[in-house]
Amino acid sequence: MQQGKLLLVVTHDVKFAARHADRVIALHQGRVLLDDVPRTVFGRDEELARTHVEPPTVTRLGRQLGLDETLLLPEELLAFYTPA
Repeated sequence: MQQGKLLLVVTHDVKFAARHADRVIALHQGRVLLDDVPRTVFGRDEELARTHVEPPTVTRLGRQLGLDETLLLPEELLAFYTPA
């Protein structure tokens, strides 16, 4: 039998959330604005900007480089530039 366990972390550390969270909830004026997996939440630039929280640096860098995928981890960025 598997027991469910829950760990709730309240943080503005987006690197931590991107790496460890299964779900991210972003609030705006005390109300839930975004509630989804990290890749989806950090990929919603306009909505996330309303929360005054910036996505992880690697996410922003990927956008500046013109990548379509929402990156969460430095390893994901390196994978784009590593020969297969």
